[in-house]
Amino acid sequence: MSIYFGSVAHIQAKINRIIEVENIKHILIIGSGINFVDLNGEEMLHGEARRLQRIGGGLYFVALKPTVFSTMKKRGFIQTIGSDYFFDQKHLAIASLYEHADKNRCKSCTVKVFMECKEQDQDDNEEQDKKGNNNPSK
Repeated sequence: MSIYFGSVAHIQAKINRIIEVENIKHILIIGSGINFVDLNGEEMLHGEARRLQRIGGGLYFVALKPTVFSTMKKRGFIQTIGSDYFFDQKHLAIASLYEHADKNRCKSCTVKVFMECKEQDQDDNEEQDKKGNNNPSK
């Protein structure tokens, strides 16, 4: 896959749907399948990254191929949006994004796909157990 002038509108529409319809403001792009990003692609990604940052979110990248990362770095893209938005390993990216997650939304999630979700669920259950055991009316 490449992010280039011909795919920019499609990718931007997907990102817009995630933001507007699903109300998600932290988006992780897994870049292991990205072979090339042209200037139009970078401009679109930059615009979306800035838009997400303005609303308290971010556009994050993980596992970009070395050649793609190097090219983006040379062009200043990584410095412009910030190196904190780039990760080498998926588990590090997810752990970082989880810190920004809406915990109320997490509590209502029934999927619990990520390790962090399951751990938080266990912590919440343990906290409820402690409260229940300390309640003298029981």
